[in-house]
Amino acid sequence: MRDRCLLHGSILEPRPELVGSLVTAVPSALARQPCAGALTERERRAALASVERALRVTDNDALTSVKCPILATVGRQLAVDHNDALTGVEIPALSEVGGYLGVRHNDALSSFEFPSLTSLNGVLGQGDDLSALIVLGNERLARFDLSSLHTVTGDLLVSQNELLAQCEVDHFAAQLEELEWIGDWFGESNCTECRCD
Repeated sequence: MRDRCLLHGSILEPRPELVGSLVTAVPSALARQPCAGALTERERRAALASVERALRVTDNDALTSVKCPILATVGRQLAVDHNDALTGVEIPALSEVGGYLGVRHNDALSSFEFPSLTSLNGVLGQGDDLSALIVLGNERLARFDLSSLHTVTGDLLVSQNELLAQCEVDHFAAQLEELEWIGDWFGESNCTECRCD
């Protein structure tokens, strides 16, 4: 019964009832509260200013948008993966991800913006890899904005996004080279025939 009143902690896994828009999520401490004392939508939105560990929005076939208007920090991981109907991700206040940011295999997603994101600190992946950003296999992705980034630690991968202009990806890489960035760059197999503005 509790699952129907509050979202599960700071992790959103496959939930068939998530249809339409996800406006907020509830941090782990609040998820333990009983269903009888369920929070209002306004209280839930206000509660999600920070996520200590991970926020994962994965495998939700009918989810069309994610909006977290005041989320400012994610401690370890922000993953938006395998959401077939997802067209929009709005997290305008996000300034720091203490680990990995992944946007992968969201077939309908045409753009995403994290206009306030200044810091990606990476997490240790397989082997000795330190991954900070992976934007991979988003069939309709044509644009992304991470223009406020100034601190990046870890590898960056922007690849296999069929409508994302390779020249835009190259421009993003050039911006990163001006930073004190530690890591490797993998920006390939995007749209070479697409034009840049």
